[in-house]
Amino acid sequence: MIIKSKNIDEVILSLNFKNTLEKYFSYLIKENKNIIIIYDHSLENQKIYLFLKKKIDAKFFKIKLKGELTTDYVDQLTSKIKNIKHKPEILIGLGGGTVLDCVKAVSVLLTNKNKAASYQGWNLIKNRGLFTIGIPTISGTGAESSKTCVLLNKQKNLKLGFNSNFTCFDKVFLFPEILKSVPKKQLLITASDTYFHSFELLSGKKRIKHADKLAKKSLRLIKEYLSNKDIKNIQNLKKLMLASLYAGEAISFSMVGLVHPFSAAISAIYKTPHCLSNCIVLKGLQDYYPKEYKFLNKCFKIHKITIENRNKMNNKNIQLLYHSTMQHKKPLINHLGIKFDKILTFDEVGSIFKNL
Repeated sequence: MIIKSKNIDEVILSLNFKNTLEKYFSYLIKENKNIIIIYDHSLENQKIYLFLKKKIDAKFFKIKLKGELTTDYVDQLTSKIKNIKHKPEILIGLGGGTVLDCVKAVSVLLTNKNKAASYQGWNLIKNRGLFTIGIPTISGTGAESSKTCVLLNKQKNLKLGFNSNFTCFDKVFLFPEILKSVPKKQLLITASDTYFHSFELLSGKKRIKHADKLAKKSLRLIKEYLSNKDIKNIQNLKKLMLASLYAGEAISFSMVGLVHPFSAAISAIYKTPHCLSNCIVLKGLQDYYPKEYKFLNKCFKIHKITIENRNKMNNKNIQLLYHSTMQHKKPLINHLGIKFDKILTFDEVGSIFKNL
């Protein structure tokens, strides 16, 4: 099944990854392409990794991170790849949002002069990157279809993406069967990121028809998925993958709201994974998103999932969290308007974080 996308040249949804990939990669092998596969370390015993390892003559780079993907990390990986004798022509990402974002970042860093921190922002990349293929092994972040690749800049306590037409995958494969091996809690927490993308966009001030249409499709699918007891059913996993794809593209043409700036601050200060940070933050923002908080809380109860915040919200950290949150002006303006700082005073932001 081929799915249309404005960001991606080709999206293929298939219920049989072996047949689909064997056909595609036989073509690449005939063309004698130099291929690099960047993959998540947890996949080494999984069928799709073992299949690719056996079928493709490629160089494999393993991603294993304790916290967030950083600007320093992608700079180091880019440097390693530049030192390879035979220059790569194709980069393949096999993993979740972190791996997919890493591939998109490395792709453009290989063809542009500066370090990663120089490109955090909007439309700062001058040259197109290498040809990229995304194979998500968990769904929710929308990294497979968005125009951004989010990185943590430790020096600035800033979590911000390269936002550019050059940071999109050229080709994406969606294989719902891969998601069956993901632990239930991880699957649900990551899936919830799609829910956040959709409702934040639809409650914002920056609205365009294309993004709204995608976000509404995504919201319908992700609500059906999150509220269904059988989340490992192949048809339900298909809904999740499509919802993530639609929401990721929708955000490329619009903007998130309050959850992501607050979440990004928690990730920057405490190194808490992005999707978990979103779920933690929603509790403090329930006055701003009451219906959404009630729905997601209900879904987690259905699945017997608990969200815990183990981060200490003391006065010193509140200062850091406040400054990190307020750097994300675009999404804050999108939800509250240009006078967002009159609403999100230091006391208000501090109260939100303390309520977590």
